[in-house]
Amino acid sequence: MTGVSLEVETRIQFPTVEDAFTGIPFLKESLTRENSWTTIHYGHSLFEKDQILRIGTIRRNSGTVQTFLGWKGPDQGQFANIREELDEEITNGIDDSQILRLLGGIPRHADPASVINELARLNFLPFMEFSGNNRTGFYEPLQIHLKLMHCPILRWPLLVELEKTASTLEEAMIYQSELEQLIADLGLTASVIREEPPALLYQTRF
Repeated sequence: MTGVSLEVETRIQFPTVEDAFTGIPFLKESLTRENSWTTIHYGHSLFEKDQILRIGTIRRNSGTVQTFLGWKGPDQGQFANIREELDEEITNGIDDSQILRLLGGIPRHADPASVINELARLNFLPFMEFSGNNRTGFYEPLQIHLKLMHCPILRWPLLVELEKTASTLEEAMIYQSELEQLIADLGLTASVIREEPPALLYQTRF
């Protein structure tokens, strides 16, 4: 599919922010942005097939509020989570949603409410929701996107996510090995959390 990338992502749990900064020496200097967010997951039947369909609202410190429609395919990773991923901004509607086309829906909508109505028409209804705060950034030397996520409802409320983006599955497997080696070098393998936040939320809710 056009526009689909492969996210290669893993996460580490820490008891405190200070522990995170100590455990990953380049983390603090790399985190340059901050936002709060709310994510609603749709389509329990898709979730049972290891797909993720969500609408997220991000409130940035600048005051900007944006809404995104997101879809992720089944996990293809072993150490890290490797998923096909599509993200589309729907703040002011969308002219041609690849995600809605993928789901068999109408691709053009005037606003987020119309997108939600289309998901309901397709029988993809909301079934779980959570909110939190992120600090995000990018570590140039290793080409890693970083996220320090705080979400009190999860079993591990403080997580650091390390992510790379691949264009092929072969490249994704290489990145997975790089992340696994990096975390081993940092002595943090025992703190890796294999479950993604939606799975952790599902454990809490259901």
